[in-house]
Amino acid sequence: MNQVDCTDCGPVRPLLLERGVLYASYGYDLMYSVDEGRSFSRLASYNVSRLKKYVAYSRHAVRLFREGFHSMARADNGTIVAVVRGAIVLLEAGLHEFKCVQTITRGSRPLNICWVPRKGFYFGEYFSNPRRDSVRIYGSPDGWNWSVVYTFSRGSIRHVHGLYYDYYRDGVWVLTGDSDDESGLWFTGDGFNTLDVVLKGSQNARAVVVVPTESGLIVPMDSPITRNYIQRLDLNTGSFTRLAELPGSAFYASRVNELMLISTVVEPSDINTDSRVALFAGTEEGGWRCIGRYPRTSFGLLDRYLCYPSLILAPGDASSRCVFAYAMGVKDYDGRCLRWSLNDIQSSIG
Repeated sequence: MNQVDCTDCGPVRPLLLERGVLYASYGYDLMYSVDEGRSFSRLASYNVSRLKKYVAYSRHAVRLFREGFHSMARADNGTIVAVVRGAIVLLEAGLHEFKCVQTITRGSRPLNICWVPRKGFYFGEYFSNPRRDSVRIYGSPDGWNWSVVYTFSRGSIRHVHGLYYDYYRDGVWVLTGDSDDESGLWFTGDGFNTLDVVLKGSQNARAVVVVPTESGLIVPMDSPITRNYIQRLDLNTGSFTRLAELPGSAFYASRVNELMLISTVVEPSDINTDSRVALFAGTEEGGWRCIGRYPRTSFGLLDRYLCYPSLILAPGDASSRCVFAYAMGVKDYDGRCLRWSLNDIQSSIG
């Protein structure tokens, strides 16, 4: 492995890189950078109690209580919708204070927010769901007014892992888990008037993130009970091609032009035993290489209550020369924004 050096950009969490602007959070403040993370300015805040603010500023407490911003999406008109613990919040273009627009009633938060051009914002419910109750997907044309746009029937899935816009097919991929029968890749091209299952029934279809491509879909597996792989799904045949073996479950991905990055988490498992976070880079056709392994921090028995050690990759931008991630529970970098040069990555993988 040829480990690619990274640069520490400070105690902020990168959320989105778009049109040369890096959006990142510091506690409940939304920051932005126009110089590739070398400096940040405050854009807006979400008003919470003093206790929540204090917790959100502490890198250790954040792992336990999950405070702060977790995901964001930006509409073409500048409206920003973000996920915080217990709520969906919105920032109008030109203003500086987020407003709560939707309370989360099951679970602490959805795993991501998805913006679809000409249709609006979407998120799916993520909660433990031991009784396998029905699971809902919510949508909003403007970010302000939310309603249920699709419901998975009771017993069909456990929860929604994520929703991702597919530019090539002008639709949304819905990822579900967790057992073989519950794990699936679903697609809608009509704003959830219909939702078709493309593949389900095995851990190969269990994913938290996917990367759509012109010819198919990159599916990094998320399974604690079997070996994980970066896979390419042929949408014509429904067959997978394995591109690389992963040392753990993959939770995060980013793409800049043809280059893709995928990171693993350190999830307790009898199968995936590596105690390091791994970062992989490659393309749709292959050439995948591990470009970094990062030891975890440990607090002994307390680890079971903390978010898994991870590199939380920020969605990329076609014009970017860098990629960014937030190091959570990673030795030497815990609570820091890290930056990698695309040139360095491309040189490493050939």
